[in-house]
Amino acid sequence: MEIALDIRIGVTLAKKLQEHIRKSDLICRWGGEEFTILFPDTNLEGAMKISEKIRLNIEETNIELKNNLKLSYTVSIGVSEIKKDDDIDSAILKADNALYRAKNSGRNMVCSS
Repeated sequence: MEIALDIRIGVTLAKKLQEHIRKSDLICRWGGEEFTILFPDTNLEGAMKISEKIRLNIEETNIELKNNLKLSYTVSIGVSEIKKDDDIDSAILKADNALYRAKNSGRNMVCSS
């Protein structure tokens, strides 16, 4: 049952993420519970706005369980901007650091690098 619930949460989360991205954006699962989204031609402020919309949408989402129970969950999001001299690895590291700052600051928030 635990694995099935993990899969349902992952599938629900992936669908919610896809609702907020454009055709030009790239989303991928980065780790067990982490996703990475690349927003081409979007500055840090724009990425923060999109990320906050995603966070709020997920916060309002419930997964229906047996016996009329509902599961709610939240996300923490780290955002970084790729500058001209950055490579993708450094941008992901900056976003990852921002993610852990969000987690360590109480979770269910968006932080930037």
